[in-house]
Amino acid sequence: GLEIDRSGVFLGRALAWLGNEALAEMFGRLREKPHRKQCRVFTREQVPHAPILGIRAALSQPQVMAREMVVEVEHQSLGRIPIVSRSIKFPGDDQPRPEAPPVLGQHTDEILQQLLGCTAVQIAALRASKVVA
Repeated sequence: GLEIDRSGVFLGRALAWLGNEALAEMFGRLREKPHRKQCRVFTREQVPHAPILGIRAALSQPQVMAREMVVEVEHQSLGRIPIVSRSIKFPGDDQPRPEAPPVLGQHTDEILQQLLGCTAVQIAALRASKVVA
């Protein structure tokens, strides 16, 4: 299968292959320095930069918390779960709270009736033949 090159060697070689030797050399040198040292150098030299965060770290950032970007909702089978809220918010406008994701088959009857015009008898036949959940 496809392997992810976490060492950065592939990217350095790709940049060199593309003819950008200076960028390839810079990337190679950055790979050798600890992350915190890189951040100090970038800050000192006023180079825009930011860490690449994992999901947990990103969702626990102060700005995310202040904007209520993660809310807890009640899920039908899992109980209370965290869910990402709406990313665009307008000042002074109440935003509808996001709903939990549906469980398997939660909206099947509605879709079959409203969109496909199926009757209750037809839906029961589909369920009996295990075509739908």
